[in-house]
Amino acid sequence: MSPARAVADAVLRGLFEEDAFLQPLLASESAKAQLHDSDRRLAWELVLGVSRRWGTLKAYVDALLRDDFDKLPGDVQRALVLGAYQLIYLDRIPPHAAVNESVELAKRESEWAVGLVNRVLKRIVEEGPPSLKGDKKKKPSPTQAQSVELSHPEWWIKLQLTHRSQTEMKALAEANNEQAPLSIRVHPDRSEEEVLSLLKGEEATVTPSRWTPGTYLLEHPQPFGSESFKGGGWYAQDEASQLVVDLLDAQPGQRVWDVCAAPGGKTLSLAGAVGEEGWVMATELHERKAHDLKDRLSRYAWVDTLNHDASLGLPEATHALAEARGLTVEGGFDRVLLDAPCSALGVIRRHPEIRWRRTLADVKRSARRQLDLLHSIALSVKVGGVLVYSVCTDSPQETTELIKQLLLAYPEFDYAPLPGGRERWAGVMRGEHLSINPAEHGTDGFFAVRLLRSR
Repeated sequence: MSPARAVADAVLRGLFEEDAFLQPLLASESAKAQLHDSDRRLAWELVLGVSRRWGTLKAYVDALLRDDFDKLPGDVQRALVLGAYQLIYLDRIPPHAAVNESVELAKRESEWAVGLVNRVLKRIVEEGPPSLKGDKKKKPSPTQAQSVELSHPEWWIKLQLTHRSQTEMKALAEANNEQAPLSIRVHPDRSEEEVLSLLKGEEATVTPSRWTPGTYLLEHPQPFGSESFKGGGWYAQDEASQLVVDLLDAQPGQRVWDVCAAPGGKTLSLAGAVGEEGWVMATELHERKAHDLKDRLSRYAWVDTLNHDASLGLPEATHALAEARGLTVEGGFDRVLLDAPCSALGVIRRHPEIRWRRTLADVKRSARRQLDLLHSIALSVKVGGVLVYSVCTDSPQETTELIKQLLLAYPEFDYAPLPGGRERWAGVMRGEHLSINPAEHGTDGFFAVRLLRSR
């Protein structure tokens, strides 16, 4: 069995049987196996491709089985789907190699599994993928058929159709099944000219982003192994995330609370925006993430990081921290950013496992949590200050419906003027809301709103 396929199988086992997170496990297994560059690239392509196309691949294989795919042991499922993915979606893999490697995987199960995998995959080689218009049991409903075709859960299809057209929903699903670009920002304390020069010397292609000044799309042979990255020249941040920071529009000398700050990309930008005369308080609920956040921001003396549950309101230490700097937050913060925990449906393209992990119940649970957080932090904004609420999802429950509830509960808030004028935001706004997605904008999916406290 090739090292790349062994790693891919191990990661997919963790993904579908142990609820592991794809990218950390893939990085860990690749390092453990000491994969060479070509094998590492193949392992990543297999894992990401299979996890994106899992629903469609299952249907292809199921159409060629006598019994249900879901009744097969996990080892056999993965052998079949890995082989089918290579045969259907990858032109450069010789068919005999795809079949033989999957047969090797099946040998761990039993002789019957070897025969089954060999038979099913050879049929795909000889006949191509089977029709998905119906199965051997019953004709699928329209949304079931779309779920299989687009490799997204049926609940996701139905949710999207509550606020998108069929054409928009299909375009979004297809975008989710493509590779996301790498978007970067130069570190705030590094010269942009210097870092771009380093990247050029590493034979990278750097293109200014479409939506956010100072953000770049990067094509690099080994981006995270490069000296420009290891030396702290740049960090990965999607255009959508930077748009949220731009929407907050923190100014030099201001006091800012970044409520759910990990992993800290937005906080870095905020630290650069307010400068040494300002102050950023960055809080994070999860202890390990808060520790990592503190390490990442340790070079900025005007940033305080705290392990804190924001649903309890302001941290007890807030006023003491401000006073130690000769500041006061008695009237509230100039800017508050709540980039809230959410269902993360907007980053399915980067984290394809999300589509198979979430349910509509998770969406509703996230919306309740978000509303609790908003109630806890809203009045920490000073009169004349700005609150930005953002989420990397697009469900109405966590976005437009939630903001309606907030504005009803807090009449002292209303939509704030957009920094730089509405023309600056043309193409990314739907009414008063920042609303972007992979299909229309090439970014992660994000929703954000800028609110002004007037009294």
